[in-house]
Amino acid sequence: TIRGRLVNLFDPELRLQEAVTLAPGSRFFLVDLDAVRGRQPQVLASACKALPGKRGAHSFSMTVEGVVNIPAVLLLRMPTAPRSITLAGQPLARFEYAPEGRLLWIRFTNEANPRELTIEY
Repeated sequence: TIRGRLVNLFDPELRLQEAVTLAPGSRFFLVDLDAVRGRQPQVLASACKALPGKRGAHSFSMTVEGVVNIPAVLLLRMPTAPRSITLAGQPLARFEYAPEGRLLWIRFTNEANPRELTIEY
């Protein structure tokens, strides 16, 4: 059993796990969140292409795209809860912020064309 603040990149929900038990036939590709350094917003894992964009004092943007009609989830480290999140200029309501770990999960449906995702905090 491995203990810590871990995310299995094979998990389609990118859920935070505090313990992972290795067993024959199991597959894990783990990110140790305790090894992530810095205080700035940062993409930790994504189920889409996420290219960095503009950074402001209280904003962060990136260009996202993926396979059409496939669910996307982004896991980011954020210093505070987001005030607003927009995708291609439209408000996004499917997100979850965990203040104790400063983690933000954003969910949307992928499109093949690049779109700007902006987070204001």
